Amino acid sequence: CVCVCVCVIVFLFANMTSTIIATTVLGIFIYAIPCNGYCLQYTSVSQQQVIHFESYGNDSILVTATPVDALPPPKEFPSALLPMERARKCTEASIPKLTNGNLEAFVDKDGIISFTRVSDRVLLLKESAVRTFSVSTAAPGYYTLNLSFTGTHGESFYGLGQHQTGNLDNVNQSFIFQPINTEILVPVLHSSHGYSLLWNLPTLGSVTLGPSGAGHSWYGEAVPHLSLWITTTAESKPNPSPSSSSWAERMQKYTSVTGRPPILGQYMSGYWQSRNRYRTQDEVLEVVEGYTSRQLPLAMVIIDYHTWDPAPYGTNKFWPSCWPDPRSMVAKAVEQNVELMVSPYYNFMGANATRYDAAMEKAYFATDEETKKLAVGIDNTAMFNVYSEEAGEFMMEGVVQEKDSYGDVGIIHLWLDCDEPCQSPGMDTAMWGKFPHVAVGAAYPHLLARATRTALDKVTQTGDEKRVMLGRSAWAGTQRYGAAVWSGDTNSSWAAFREQVKAGLNAQMSGITYWTTDIGGYAGGGGGINGTGYNHNIYSPAFLQLLTRWFQFGAFCPLFRSHGHRLPELPPVQCGAGGSGAYNEVWHFKEPFQSAIIKIMKIREQLRPYVEDLFQEASLYGYPIMRMLQYEFPSDEHAARVDDQYCFGSRFLVKPITTANITSVPVYLPKLPPHSSWVYFFNRSIEFPGGGKVVNLEYSLDTFPLFERST
Repeated sequence: CVCVCVCVIVFLFANMTSTIIATTVLGIFIYAIPCNGYCLQYTSVSQQQVIHFESYGNDSILVTATPVDALPPPKEFPSALLPMERARKCTEASIPKLTNGNLEAFVDKDGIISFTRVSDRVLLLKESAVRTFSVSTAAPGYYTLNLSFTGTHGESFYGLGQHQTGNLDNVNQSFIFQPINTEILVPVLHSSHGYSLLWNLPTLGSVTLGPSGAGHSWYGEAVPHLSLWITTTAESKPNPSPSSSSWAERMQKYTSVTGRPPILGQYMSGYWQSRNRYRTQDEVLEVVEGYTSRQLPLAMVIIDYHTWDPAPYGTNKFWPSCWPDPRSMVAKAVEQNVELMVSPYYNFMGANATRYDAAMEKAYFATDEETKKLAVGIDNTAMFNVYSEEAGEFMMEGVVQEKDSYGDVGIIHLWLDCDEPCQSPGMDTAMWGKFPHVAVGAAYPHLLARATRTALDKVTQTGDEKRVMLGRSAWAGTQRYGAAVWSGDTNSSWAAFREQVKAGLNAQMSGITYWTTDIGGYAGGGGGINGTGYNHNIYSPAFLQLLTRWFQFGAFCPLFRSHGHRLPELPPVQCGAGGSGAYNEVWHFKEPFQSAIIKIMKIREQLRPYVEDLFQEASLYGYPIMRMLQYEFPSDEHAARVDDQYCFGSRFLVKPITTANITSVPVYLPKLPPHSSWVYFFNRSIEFPGGGKVVNLEYSLDTFPLFERST
């Protein structure tokens, strides 16, 4: 009784809200402790493992399991979790049971870990077998790890990054942890059974999700331990909250421990123009003038790679003969309220770069695990060790601070192309300082984003808008660095377009707030409507129809950006390696496609205040901007079965037209409260009170299924 009274006094004094229950052979003792910073430890003699249960956020528990003879990982070992108040020492328990708010974790006599929702005693998750560690042959000092969980009948899985599977529900899928172009593995899983799980390990490996009800299994190729974070909903909903959805609550908790995106500048909500590639200063200024003189929306122009040629990678400066006065270029764009972004490839450095010898002397490059020579990056370059904060700082000084660098002339919006890092030849056997690639490679984009954000913030003056970085990969928690992501070099095809809708929704459920695509696809050939794609020719009506429909989808993505390598190729100029695709600016597209594209551009421009409100909400609560229907309408069973529509915030319902030559398409309008209606955006006299029905309307080239919620 004395122990309980003391704990209650502490609880009242600290205004804490969660209870930890530790079961011992002597009985049950109740501890009142904070949502973070309490830890129970259990040693499984039969499994030779030490298990830690630690409170880590509201209704959330961090599970760590380690072989008894394992050494602790280095302090710098990558983690997706934000640092929180941690227990200095774990309390020993013979049979641990830890309850944090509405979540209970338990280890049974056989060593099986399970998780239960306290309020209704629903078993959320249970190992199907005891996790196993084996000495890794790929990385000395590390272990391979196998972990598996049982499933629940009818269970669906969302999140896990961005994948080109054409599926929203990730059941019956397998994904590898190696980031590659168009495939992003963010190891967070949200279950329709009421829990969310984060695999907090940067190792290469895989996750396999069985058919519905069959559960899921995880494999790590080189890990120091198991690190798994689990959360569920609270017994009583947080108040106030912009959304009462279970999905929203769990997204809020996930981003509370991995980070939320910072608010960036107003340019984020506008239209971004890009192509492969702008080769000269004059070409960039012609584009700025082309949009502004036609009074067309434009917030950003993106300058693609090889602006440094013929200088080596790592030069991080415009080549003077093609870019004679970049400061003037920046100033003229800013006069028109247009920002510029550049793609420097600064994570690579050629042997003839001026700062190469200094980087070599300081051992800032990745080395080969076997030969101990430099690991080989793209085009025979060296790769910076972004896992080292010092190496990352040195790398970024050359980008934003060195005289005449991109940052010095005024361009501090950065395109992080090849941030996987581009399937470089020496990547698989690279040593990132003390870490072998096999142990930490999944987190490479995350660490590159960290180095970039640190440098951008260092040169951002007080009161200035934060700068943006745009990459094509991410890991858990990368959103906290304000990293935007595009879906990679997708094909210019209807099939690829369809895949982007579902890929984007899962990316949003993975915490990737600032997400976009190459409107129209990057490139890709193929024959006709039933083929794999079109030859991305800007004079082809077939391609222009695809481009128009993709623009309509792009306007209702978080970021609105057009990019691609179009045909026919423009005549060559002696500026940078490689040629340039065709024009990708809207006035080069023939009618009626041009007018339809301009129409949707102007709609997005009108909606920019709403989009900026959504960015604010994401920064405050971690909520996605594109939302699967069941996220907004969790009690609507029909909505849970719809995977080709989404909500853009809570106000708009969108169904992109992703098939050629379509004039009518069925749309499900979810159920609304009394006195609410769905209003067709392009003809507001068409209204559907109450929702809960499938509707068919006729759509022209410049319209598509877009409905607004009205109360």
